[in-house]
Amino acid sequence: MSYWEEVVAVLRTVPEISEWFDAEDPANLKEITRATLEIWKEATLYQGFDVYRIIKLLRANYQAYMASLLEEQVSYEVTVNGTKKTFRYSNNEKLTTDIHFILFSFANRGCSVQKVLKKSTDQIRTVMDWLISKLNLDITENEPGRSPGPDIITIPRIAACFPTVFCNVFHAGEAKPIVTLSQLNLPELTSHAVLCPALASCIPPECIEKAKNKDKRLTELDQMFAYYKAAYGSVACPPRARAKFMKSLNLLAPGDLTFAPVVKSVIAHCRSLIQQSRSTDPDLPSVLAQVQDLKEKPKLETRLNEHKNEAEKFMKGKIIVIENVKSSYAKFIIENNINFNDTNFNILMKNDNPGVVDIVEKYYITANNDNNLLNAMTIFPELNLYNDRISNLLKIKD
Repeated sequence: MSYWEEVVAVLRTVPEISEWFDAEDPANLKEITRATLEIWKEATLYQGFDVYRIIKLLRANYQAYMASLLEEQVSYEVTVNGTKKTFRYSNNEKLTTDIHFILFSFANRGCSVQKVLKKSTDQIRTVMDWLISKLNLDITENEPGRSPGPDIITIPRIAACFPTVFCNVFHAGEAKPIVTLSQLNLPELTSHAVLCPALASCIPPECIEKAKNKDKRLTELDQMFAYYKAAYGSVACPPRARAKFMKSLNLLAPGDLTFAPVVKSVIAHCRSLIQQSRSTDPDLPSVLAQVQDLKEKPKLETRLNEHKNEAEKFMKGKIIVIENVKSSYAKFIIENNINFNDTNFNILMKNDNPGVVDIVEKYYITANNDNNLLNAMTIFPELNLYNDRISNLLKIKD
């Protein structure tokens, strides 16, 4: 009997299900074709913001525009530190240059293109018109909480696709943030990147634990915090790159994946600012609680030691904690339900973990594998007496 026949046989023990299978061949559940799955996959694609999707659209729009290009250029003189310089920009710039210019404008003038156009030179208005056409930018000012469709390219979405580029504009001191370093009680030598809304996408996952998601209606303040949680989970900046980038900004502790002291110092002040600016927001307590939950993770070694000490203290030798959690023998023993009294088991365990396993009893568990714990509890029902304490003491949450 095949695995599917066994599945169907078990399901047929329920009369209502058996009646359904009599009317419709259950094989239809199993035999969905790859062609059908591919169609369904495309039809059910995630319809929110997707980094890769937006970048591909940017390039496609750029290429379509360049295919029928009539080259134009604008230029005019500007004064930089008392010296005359010439600003030049054409509609034939590279896509990387266009993206950099857009992100600089966003950081320096905000994302309201309409306001930028009203209070800029004719040349800059021309450049912005080129960029809007070239990249098919949507400059509509959406209401807070409303998300545009998945194929809509907005300036904030471009910034979210390239968070390190956006942060570097702030780091260079060429942005106009909504708060200043002094308002956050931060030293002036602190990287201005801490004021960039895209910094959340650059924080290494080792640094913080994400605030818990809540199943409730989002109001304005909560919606704002949701954006930051989404930014933290972005794929635009991979974990290793995050660590390197944050270290380049001096925002991580030297030689460690923890926040630098200057970053830690600002948390309480931020909570105070949120309370002052949003005192009437109904979700204020909830958001403050989530900010509090963005706490630093203890080092793995510390968590392992605490886990080991608590386990040994409670179980007093009745549960053997196998320190080598990658032990192939341990996995083999659990999966195959080998008896603890088996001589070969004693030999295997002592050979695999010399000096660790001195006594072999019927209660045992591997240190941080939930599946093995469940298997052990199934094999030895007596373990269920300790279920709550085991769950609390012997699980390591990464």
